[in-house]
Amino acid sequence: MDTLNQPEWIKMINEVFHPESKKMKNDQEIYCHLYAQDIIQKMSDLDHENYEKLFEKLGSEKIKSIRKEIFIRWFSSKVKEENQRIVRFISLKEKMKNKASRKWRLAYQNLTNERGPWGSLDLNANSDSQTKKELHWKLDKREDSSHRRRKFKPNYNFDDHFEASIRRDQGSKEIADKIIDEMNEKMKQQLLNQQKKEGINIIADFNQNFAHETQDESENDEMENRDGENENNLEEFEGIEIVSSQNKSGDLTNLQTISDGNSNIKSNFSKKAISIRIKCQIITPLVSTPGYFEITPDSISFIQDQDAIDVIKSKTVNKYNSNKDADIFEKNRSWKLKQIREMHKRIYHFRQSAIEIFFMNRTSFFFNFDKKIRNQIYNKIISMKPENLRNLESKTQKSLLRKSQITKKWQKRQITNFDYLMELNIIAGRSYNDISQYPVFPWIISNYESEELDLKDEKNYRDLSKPMGALNEERLQEFIQRYENFQDPDNVIPPFHYGSHYSSIAIVLFYLIRVEPFTTLAINLQGGKFDHADRIFIDVANTWKNCLTNSSDVKELIPEFFYFPEFLQNLNKFDLGKRQSGKVISDVGLPKWAKTAEEFIQMNRRALESEYVSQHLNEWIDLIFGFKQRGKEAVKSHNVFYYLTYENAVNIDLITDENERASIEQQIEYFGQTPSQLFTKPHPKRFSLEESNGLPIFWDFTNKSNMKAYFVQASKSPILYINSNSNSKIFVLDSSRYLSIYQLNTSSNIAGYLNISNKKALSNNNQSIEPTFALNDITTKTVDEIQFEEKFNSIFQNNKNISPLHSKEAILFEQETQSKMNRKKIGVSFATELTRFSNCFEICQNEKIFLSCGYWDNSFKLSNTENAKLIQSINHHKDIVTCLAIDGDILVTGSRDTTVAVWKLNLKEGKVDEKPTKILYGHDDEVSCIALSCELDIVVSGSKDGSCIIHNLSSGIYYKSIFLSQDLSFKIPVSMLKLSTEGHILVFSENDRTLRLFSVNGNLICLKSISENIIDWRLTQNSQYLIIGSERGIIDVLELVNFNLVQSYEFNQTVKSLCLVNEDRSILSGFENGYLLFGIWQF
Repeated sequence: MDTLNQPEWIKMINEVFHPESKKMKNDQEIYCHLYAQDIIQKMSDLDHENYEKLFEKLGSEKIKSIRKEIFIRWFSSKVKEENQRIVRFISLKEKMKNKASRKWRLAYQNLTNERGPWGSLDLNANSDSQTKKELHWKLDKREDSSHRRRKFKPNYNFDDHFEASIRRDQGSKEIADKIIDEMNEKMKQQLLNQQKKEGINIIADFNQNFAHETQDESENDEMENRDGENENNLEEFEGIEIVSSQNKSGDLTNLQTISDGNSNIKSNFSKKAISIRIKCQIITPLVSTPGYFEITPDSISFIQDQDAIDVIKSKTVNKYNSNKDADIFEKNRSWKLKQIREMHKRIYHFRQSAIEIFFMNRTSFFFNFDKKIRNQIYNKIISMKPENLRNLESKTQKSLLRKSQITKKWQKRQITNFDYLMELNIIAGRSYNDISQYPVFPWIISNYESEELDLKDEKNYRDLSKPMGALNEERLQEFIQRYENFQDPDNVIPPFHYGSHYSSIAIVLFYLIRVEPFTTLAINLQGGKFDHADRIFIDVANTWKNCLTNSSDVKELIPEFFYFPEFLQNLNKFDLGKRQSGKVISDVGLPKWAKTAEEFIQMNRRALESEYVSQHLNEWIDLIFGFKQRGKEAVKSHNVFYYLTYENAVNIDLITDENERASIEQQIEYFGQTPSQLFTKPHPKRFSLEESNGLPIFWDFTNKSNMKAYFVQASKSPILYINSNSNSKIFVLDSSRYLSIYQLNTSSNIAGYLNISNKKALSNNNQSIEPTFALNDITTKTVDEIQFEEKFNSIFQNNKNISPLHSKEAILFEQETQSKMNRKKIGVSFATELTRFSNCFEICQNEKIFLSCGYWDNSFKLSNTENAKLIQSINHHKDIVTCLAIDGDILVTGSRDTTVAVWKLNLKEGKVDEKPTKILYGHDDEVSCIALSCELDIVVSGSKDGSCIIHNLSSGIYYKSIFLSQDLSFKIPVSMLKLSTEGHILVFSENDRTLRLFSVNGNLICLKSISENIIDWRLTQNSQYLIIGSERGIIDVLELVNFNLVQSYEFNQTVKSLCLVNEDRSILSGFENGYLLFGIWQF
């Protein structure tokens, strides 16, 4: 950091960098001006020549008037063109400036993060001497496939909101402002004294210009710049008028007609873009950013209307807004059409005027238009056929619901209760972007007092057939009396049970006040201060009690209660105040049956997926989305809210009085909105387990853990790797690098044990697994010949929970006579110093490519699974490639050279790009293991330096380090690493033989010491259980959330590899003696 303060650097910047920058800027402006003049002159000469030919044919009397008319028209067109050119030049200049600024910020962040070359963290120093910089976080807008936002990202623009705390505590605005001014002056003086002491501080300028940025660089990297051709042909139009470069029209459909009807225009479409520019707003929580929505042949864009923003700022900026958060408006953005994943029509302020677009990078944006033009914009984008758009075209939400078949999938237990509720919310118009229409979820559990919670006891569940206001009979009578006695003198307001709503801006911010950006939003909603400590979200049990007893509180829950434990924790250490009792408020108080926030979320989710809720969830859906939402059924169900919370209750555009219209819009936005009605008939019930012939989402391993098993010798060498991406092919690799592929064919009454729901995949005949080819001259034995040998008898005798498969039930391993591999091996010799191979092999999703590493030549290799031929050998790392992982078409590799490389895999061609898309730094020793998730957009790498590093996958930005030891000078090397589908980071070190579980945000959930080394492990698909295989030959089943042992199976050989197949109903295990176990859990 001190390097930039050296005199040599300062002299170079002042004498070279600044002058050259100014010269380059001036040269660009001069060149653009000369270029414009040259173009105008050439066009003028061309027009003059054409006009002279025309005048020769005309009489002299008309020439004068025609010349005048032509000149005026020509001059006007040139003025317009020049004005447009200036606008485009300024826009392009601003875009280049923003792009350069983003690059500088990214470079600065990479250099100055705690693991960067200018970082403050020294792993070799004593922990007492560390000056570790405190990191702060805000919620990442990216969603996973279940529309969950669970990941934090660094908050470079962090505000501790101490001013908001002072205003809350002082009560008097004048006193609070005086204290704040004194504190700010004191801090300013301290900074000046520090600068005088250290001299000129260039880093301060970097901090000011590059570090404090509200927009995450990973989002910026996703933006696509439009082609220069499209820029040059873009015209700007006011209001709702839509114009192409060939034609002006208020109807978007005409654009397609013109381009199809005029061959000249059609042929020039790729050269001269038809561009649409229309006024709109991007809607983000509590902010509406005015600007322009642009469509070109291959992209859509949002461009700020800076003049309109300046007007808004002049009216709304107040003394309470922090300088750091002054720029709350959405930035200019651009997306390629191929990035669009979904598009939905939306309601905004009860107008059919908005569109919400979901992109491939798991972000979404909410655009509001004039309601007259919304459908035309929507249809225009649909007509351009974005290649990744998965929309089911429909005119209404109800028709979209029918086409999606989502209700039938839920009935058949093909999706979870959580996923179904989230999909209903989305179809009904609920959105994370419009906080006034935030997704709504039900309270599930009713018992928050007991020491333990039995989810099999129906008494512990809330009655889902009643709205929150009807759960307390005594309070319900008050609501009924209000409804029956209510009479509006003006006969405008109909009777209602509840004056407050179950979902509103205030409720969302009440729950999420500990998480940025919601902390800032909550403070702004309170006029620049935190709410009183006794009124914020303090305790789950008290909140539930208040929802049952308070006549103005009938709120339901938000989705975060079922997946996001961090919202219950004050990780940013905000000063939330003290209660009247003097107790300091920090984390949310939990029920007695939940020791941690993670356990509370886990129990809440299990309750949501329980059999009781599965059989009654349809009743709550009737209230919120269904036929009991309105009309007579709503009255019977005591489910009527204030009339302005319902769609179509009022036509805002017919209100001529501006003050009245603004007042109604504020009521709609801030006091709750009922979701769009999706069902007008009773919602069907979910099929029972017997009817659906399926398994519960969270099945209990302790009750279904008996295993039927048999063994077969697949090799004379240890089995290093087993995997299956489908339920048919099983890949087996031994330490001699021979690869076998076994085919799981349809057969026997084994389906009775597996309880397979897909009868097409497994018939009731005879089940067998056959190798497509075998690589060793091993005589394959049948079950009868193997399973009753003496060596296996002891296993069955010592394990009461394991019994042998009989010959009629057995799955047979038969050797394929026509081997395509011809005994060829995969790759070259492994590096002799490599001892752990569990992280060295992967099979691509299409099962055509086998990836391997750990070779002496510092390469990783791609081999054809059909014939074992080498496809590619990539030499990039400067030392042995020690680990690799794959997710879809993204491959990551880790090396002894301490780096992690991200690669793009072309599945069609079966090759990896020769150069990595990103190289990730930060480790100080060998990278020993790695995991990634494209859905969560993260890469997690483990190293012998005793840490795991979380990087953003898209941008390569460093997020966070996880250290296994609190004393950084004492290193605990990371041996194994795994990411669950729920975002848990699972870590094991063989040095201290300890399992550790972290959240996706790097927070420790639990740890457990074990007595032996883990050789391989697998997670069940629902991330509920962890299966581990040890060097002592034991296979254990642990609950992931707390590492409780639920089942154990003992064998007499070291377990070298594991694999779960048949939707986790069966297990394959490879042993050191070359034998394979095939085990079937009986359900």
